Amino acid sequence: VLYFAGCYASFIRPEIGEAAVKVLNRAGLRVIIPDQHCCGLPMLSKGRPEKARKKISANLAKWYDKLASADHLVVTCSSCGLSLLQEWDYVLEDDRIATVKRKLIDVSSLVLRYADRLRFDGPAPKIGYHMPCHLKMQARSRSSIELLKKIPGSKVAELDSHCCGMAGSWGMSKHNYALSK
Repeated sequence: VLYFAGCYASFIRPEIGEAAVKVLNRAGLRVIIPDQHCCGLPMLSKGRPEKARKKISANLAKWYDKLASADHLVVTCSSCGLSLLQEWDYVLEDDRIATVKRKLIDVSSLVLRYADRLRFDGPAPKIGYHMPCHLKMQARSRSSIELLKKIPGSKVAELDSHCCGMAGSWGMSKHNYALSK
């Protein structure tokens, strides 16, 4: 699998990407982490399509050749997933995007396919799960919940919640922080 980590797992919370790679490896998958750029969604959300187009083009130039030998293009960020799945096609006319869309999969969906290869140790967890808005808009959006329920003895509650307030880079901006919280 080719792993598109995105900005969040690359720079803000790298432990997310590290954990994803560890789980994918334990499931028997070989993970390739190519040089990559931002998915372009933050630029689009700020009304800068030309900057987004440059990031998309740079990504395709950096790693598209590696995608040909990969079974999947996996993401851990639902916003990146939505960007690659939907926004790239709107912003750039490029035949390669069809392959990106066809091979794209959220990490939970992919791990769920191989869950029988994983062992879960430790006490049975109680989990409250908030589904990200950008994941709700994608196929197999319930895969995280299904995967969590595979943990022996787990009790999973899908939170009846609305938008988390983060909205990509919006909630990280200083002037939006209080409203985001």
